[in-house]
Amino acid sequence: MAAKTTRRSSGTIHFAPEVTFAGNTATISSTDLSIGDSLLTLNKGNSSLPSTSGIEIEEAGSIISSIKYTEASGNGTWAFLGKGTSKVDFNNATFENFALGTISTVDINAGTIDGVTIGASSHSTGKFTDLTATGKVNLGSGSVTATTFTGALTGAVNGNVTGNLVGNTTGNVTGNLIGDVYASNTTTKILDAGTNGSDATIQATLTGNSTGIHTGNVRKGDGTVIVDVSASPASFTGQVSSIANFSTANLTEHATKLYFTDARADARIAAASINTLSDVNTSGIATNNILQWNGSQFVPTTVGYSVANWQTATHTTNSTINGTSLAAGSASGLSDNIVVVGSTKVRIEAHSRYKITGSGNCDFYAQLKRTSGTPAVLAEEKYSVTATTVQTINSNFDVFETVGAGTHTYAIEFFASANTISLETNPAQTSGTATSYIQLTEVIVNGSIMQNVIEDTTPELGGALDAKTFKISNLGAPAANTDAATKQYVDDQVATENTIAEMNDVDTSGLANNKILKYNSTSSKWEIADDNYEDGIVNVVEDATPQLGGDLDLNTAQVFGSGSINITGGVTATQTGAFKDGTYSGNVVITGNLTVDGDTTTVDVQTLEVEDPIIILNKHSSQPANNTTDAGIMVQRGSSENNAAWFWDETSDRFIAATTTSDGTATDITVTANANMQAGTAYLTATTAQYADLAELYTSDKEYDAGTVVVHGGSAEVTQSTTKMDHKVAGVVSSNPAYLMNSEEKGTTVPVALRGKVPVSVMGPVAKGDLIVTSDTPGVGEAHPGVTNCVFVIGKALEDDDTENLVRLINVLI
Repeated sequence: MAAKTTRRSSGTIHFAPEVTFAGNTATISSTDLSIGDSLLTLNKGNSSLPSTSGIEIEEAGSIISSIKYTEASGNGTWAFLGKGTSKVDFNNATFENFALGTISTVDINAGTIDGVTIGASSHSTGKFTDLTATGKVNLGSGSVTATTFTGALTGAVNGNVTGNLVGNTTGNVTGNLIGDVYASNTTTKILDAGTNGSDATIQATLTGNSTGIHTGNVRKGDGTVIVDVSASPASFTGQVSSIANFSTANLTEHATKLYFTDARADARIAAASINTLSDVNTSGIATNNILQWNGSQFVPTTVGYSVANWQTATHTTNSTINGTSLAAGSASGLSDNIVVVGSTKVRIEAHSRYKITGSGNCDFYAQLKRTSGTPAVLAEEKYSVTATTVQTINSNFDVFETVGAGTHTYAIEFFASANTISLETNPAQTSGTATSYIQLTEVIVNGSIMQNVIEDTTPELGGALDAKTFKISNLGAPAANTDAATKQYVDDQVATENTIAEMNDVDTSGLANNKILKYNSTSSKWEIADDNYEDGIVNVVEDATPQLGGDLDLNTAQVFGSGSINITGGVTATQTGAFKDGTYSGNVVITGNLTVDGDTTTVDVQTLEVEDPIIILNKHSSQPANNTTDAGIMVQRGSSENNAAWFWDETSDRFIAATTTSDGTATDITVTANANMQAGTAYLTATTAQYADLAELYTSDKEYDAGTVVVHGGSAEVTQSTTKMDHKVAGVVSSNPAYLMNSEEKGTTVPVALRGKVPVSVMGPVAKGDLIVTSDTPGVGEAHPGVTNCVFVIGKALEDDDTENLVRLINVLI
C-alpha cells in the first residue's frame, strides 16, 4: 500500500528539482517573497481564461487594491483598482507603440505635455495623429489643422480645414474647406465634395448648421472650388440632389413624362384590376380557375386539386377519462365539423396523444368516427391491455371519403371492452406542449384536368416492380413462356400432367406387365426394363442360430424384445440408440470392456454402484507429461444458485472445495467462493501460515487503512488514536491476518492485530527494539524514549529508520 507522507520543518527546505503543488491552494507565509524568475505567468497550462485574473493586495482581511485582467470574448480589459483617491503613477515612464481604446473620465489638472505646463498662457501642443471627441471641444482661439474634426466648433477657425467638417460651426471659418460637410448629428452628409474630377453634390439645404461667417471657398478633393464665396451672388458648382425647399404643388405636368407622389400612385394601383395588367388576360374566367403562364400571358385554366374549406381543432389540455366512460363508449378525445359546399370529398387528418394505465385485462380501441348523417367508424387502432400496462400512444389517422353537401362532424373517440383501465389525454412529452388535433379539408378535384390520356395497351416497367405486401390478381392465361401466370393456372396445368410418362426424364416405350423403371446414365432417363425377380423367394428354412455374415446396419429401425441381449465380446457404440418405445425392457450385460467415444455419458438411475476401488478422472488414451485441465466432482444446484465443486486445481496444485459459476464443460473451474467444510474430527498437519499476525474483528466508527493505530472508544468498539501515550490503546489495523477471530461480526468492522508481526504507521526516528506508543497525529504511532508502563505500549519496532517528519509503515512486533 502507498505510505501516507507529511513533511514538517522549521528551517529552510531546498527543492533541487521542480516542485508541483497539486492541491487547490498553496499558502506561503513570509515577510518578503523573492522570485528569481524574470517572468511571472498566471493561469499557466490552462486551455481557457477564467473571468478575472491578476494580482490583489489584502489589508486586515479585505482586498484594498488590485491589477486585474477581465476576459470578454477575446477583448479583455485591464483595470487598476484602489481605495479612496488611489492613483496610477506613470512618472518617468516612456510609452512606445502604446494604443488606448477608450479613456473614461480623464481629469488632467496638472503636469506638462511636451514640456509645456498645462494651464499656462502658451498652449501645450500634444501630438496626436487622430483626435476624435463625441462631446464639446473648446479649441480657444487656435486654428484647426487636423485631418478630420468631429464635434461642434465654439471658436473661430482661422486656417484651412483640409478634412471633413462634421458638426455645428458657431465661429467664423475663414479658410478653405477641402472635404465633406455633415449635419450636427454627424450622420447626415450635407455636402459631398466628390472624388477628384467628379461633381460635388448638395444633399440637403445649407441652413442653420453654420452660424458664423464663412469667408473662404469650399473646395473638393482636387482643390477645385465648389462654393465661390467671392462671386456675387456666391456660386455653387455641382449637383443638387434635394429639393426639400420646393414643392410639386404648382408644377405643370409634362404630357407624357408625368410625376407621381406616393399617395397618387397608391390610389391609382388600388383602383386598378388585375385584368389591366399587360401580361394578364382573364377572358372566360370561372369559379376555381387559376392563372397559368402560356408563354406570353397569364390566362385562366382549371386546377386538378385544390382545397376549398379548411377546418382545424386542437386540444392541449391534460385530463383523465375513467374506465366507466371508456367502457360505455362515450369517451371523446376531440371533435370538429365542416360545412361541405362545392364538393363531396373530405379529407380527415387526426392526431391524438394519450397514456393508458391498466388495472385488468381488456381490449382498447382508438377510433376516428363520423358522427353526423349515417354515423360510421372510419378507422381504428386496437391494443390489448393487461393489469400492468402503462404506455403512451400516438394515434394518427388520415382518411379520405365522399359525403353529401352539408354539415358533417368528425371525432376521435375511445372505447374499452371493460372498465379496468383509465386514459390520460396529452401526457407530458420530452419538450414542448403535447397537442392533439383534428383537421378537416374540403377537397376539390376537377375531372377536366384528366384530358387527352391515351390508353397504353403494352405498358412496360422502367425498373423492378416491388409489390411489397400487395398481390397481383386477375392475370389472364399466359401466351408465352415469359408471361406471368396465376397460381390457379399453374395448379390446373400440373393437374393435367398426371402420368409418369409425361415427365421429361422418363421413357415408357415397351411398357408391359411386371416391367420396372431402371435408370440409364447414358441417356439420363428412367427406362423400361425386365423384372427378373418374378418367381419371388421360396424354400426359406428357419435358422435357430443365425449368424451375420457381415455388419448389421439397423439404420432407423429398432431392436426390441422381452429377453436379454448377451454379448460375450466387446461392445463399441458409435452413436446413441434406443430399444422399443425409448426404454430398455431387459438387462444389458457386457462381460468385456465398454468404450463410449461420445462427448457425454448420461446415467439416469436411482442408485449408481461402482465396484472399482479407484475412479480415474481426466484419463487420456495417451497420458501427457503434464495435465492442464482441472478435474473433480461438480454438483448442479439449480439455475438460481452457483454449482458446488470438489476438484483438483491445476494452477495452484491443490484440492479446492468451492462454489462456482462453471459447469461440467469447463476445463478451468472458476472459484466464486471457498466452501465451508463440516466434519467430526479432522486430522490435519499444519506446516506454514501465509501471514504473520493473529487478529480479531472489532466494530469501528468508520473504515481505516491497514497500519492505523486504534484505541477503545468512539461510537463503536474502536476508533483511531488521537492522543499521545493513550492507555486505551487497542492495537493496529491488520492488512492480512494469519488467523482472524470473530470473523462473523456484522456491520462496519476492522481486523485488529493482537499478536505477531504487523505493519504500523509511525512518525519520527525509530530504532529496533523501541517501544511504539500512540502520538498526537491521528492513527499514527511513535517511538517512546526509554521504558514505560505496558498499558501504553503497542509493540516493539523491528526496523531502524531515522526519518524525521515522514509518516510511513514499519514492521512492529505486537
